[in-house]
Amino acid sequence: MKKHLWLLLFYFYSWTVSGQEVLNDSVLLNRVYDEALKDQTSYDNLRYLTNVIGGRVCGSPQAAAAVEWSEQLLRESGADTVYRQELMVKNWKRGDKEYASVTSTKFGFREVNIAALGGSSPTPPGGIVARVVEVQSFDELAKLGKEAVAGKIVFFNRPMDPVHYYTFEAYGGAAGQRVSGASEAARYGAAGAIVR
Repeated sequence: MKKHLWLLLFYFYSWTVSGQEVLNDSVLLNRVYDEALKDQTSYDNLRYLTNVIGGRVCGSPQAAAAVEWSEQLLRESGADTVYRQELMVKNWKRGDKEYASVTSTKFGFREVNIAALGGSSPTPPGGIVARVVEVQSFDELAKLGKEAVAGKIVFFNRPMDPVHYYTFEAYGGAAGQRVSGASEAARYGAAGAIVR
């Protein structure tokens, strides 16, 4: 009986001490949150980062400036350890603006807005003039085969599913054509690819 009583007292003491620690942690965290919400420093830092340094595309001068500024800010704030970790990133630079037009028997001549996908092959200097083949999926592209696709522009025209409440989920269903469309079309000898 004494053994059980001591065990019970030990558990009660442990629970009380750990409960007190949780309470102390909770109080401390609330103070940190309150201070962060009252103090405008983080907003000032964010404003400087976004408005003065500006966009920080990987490998850009702005990205390098943001690293320098962040390191200096951390040192000035008294952080006990500040160091940089080297990493390799792709540095993609936008080329010259490209133009596109479509000529069809049904709609005639139309200029259309386009944007190149990052990492895609550039359009040759003379441009591309070719017939367009429309597909909804990679399976449909495979069924057409090389004979029907070679030398043509493949138009991936699968829309995002509008029933998804979360737009990222809707995008996920159509993202494959954006990510792999150009390389899939190239496997069949396409001259180019357009993604909806």
